[in-house]
Amino acid sequence: MYKNKEIGGPWWQLQSSWVQGLAESNKLGGFSNQQSKAIPLLIAALMINPQTPTEAMPQILRSYSEFKPDDLGRVLTANLDRTDIIVRATAAELLGEQPPSEANTRVLIKALPRGLKDQDLNDAALAILDALGKQKNAAANEA
Repeated sequence: MYKNKEIGGPWWQLQSSWVQGLAESNKLGGFSNQQSKAIPLLIAALMINPQTPTEAMPQILRSYSEFKPDDLGRVLTANLDRTDIIVRATAAELLGEQPPSEANTRVLIKALPRGLKDQDLNDAALAILDALGKQKNAAANEA
C-alpha cells in the first residue's frame, strides 16, 4: 500500500478523511455559496482521477452525495459498473437513498445479476436488493 512519507499515512485514508471533512463542514454552513458549488467539482475530480485509490471511493461517493449535485444519479449509476464490490455496494446504497424512480429501478435491476455472481463478498448484492426494496414498484419487487 502506498504511503506518503511526508504525511505519514496511507493516502486513501487521508483522501477519505479530507472529503468527509468537506462534507461535514458544508453541513455546518462552513462554506460560502460559491465554495459550496466548487467543492463538489473537487470531489468529482478525485472520482475520475485514475490515481485515486479504490479504497477511498466509498467515502468520496458518500461525501459527493452530501452536496446533492445535479449529476448524482449518473455518477452513482456509473459506479455500479466498477469492479470493486464495496464501491458498487456504496453506489447502490446511495441510489437507495434517492427518491424512487423508474431510472433507478432499471439500473439497479441491471446491476443485480453481477452482484449475485460476486464470489468473495455479498455486499453489493445486498445493497442492490435493499435499494430495490426502497423503489416500491412492481418491477423492483419482481427483480
